[in-house]
Amino acid sequence: RVIRYNLASDSIDMVYMLPKAMYLSDVEADSYGNIFVSDTHAGCIYKIRGDSSMVFCKDSLLNNVTGLCYNGNNVVAGAKNCIVCISNNGKASVTAHTPFSVYGIRSLDDGSYLASDFVGNIHHVSASGSTVIYKKNADANSADFEYIPEQRMIYLPTYIKNSLVLFRVSDSL
Repeated sequence: RVIRYNLASDSIDMVYMLPKAMYLSDVEADSYGNIFVSDTHAGCIYKIRGDSSMVFCKDSLLNNVTGLCYNGNNVVAGAKNCIVCISNNGKASVTAHTPFSVYGIRSLDDGSYLASDFVGNIHHVSASGSTVIYKKNADANSADFEYIPEQRMIYLPTYIKNSLVLFRVSDSL
């Protein structure tokens, strides 16, 4: 289930039941108010709009799907060894192959991506391949991250050390 919480009233607004969900992972919203939720074990992405929910995309490309982002046109998903774009009609296609399973993902203006792996490394991924731009510190695993493009900063929470790692992305990306 997914819970919508109202900060102003400090209360739960809505509970969305996803009866066939197996292992919900990431949540992402688009500019139209749609909410997308990845289901890692079911290999699908749910779409929540208003008071209803539905399977937005179920595809073998979404094997171990975790991270989600919305790039203004498509939902972008991190999966096992690839980045998958899902069009507005729910059709999935691989946009880049990776030598790692993608856990967190953010889209860059040039069409490339920042992606994290389960150990906590951050990669720059483009059509020509991937490069590690941040190598995790010992015992400081992380999966998700946030990227603030105006600051060129990555905010990387760790779940073993219970800390927040910050670093600036190179201008050369």
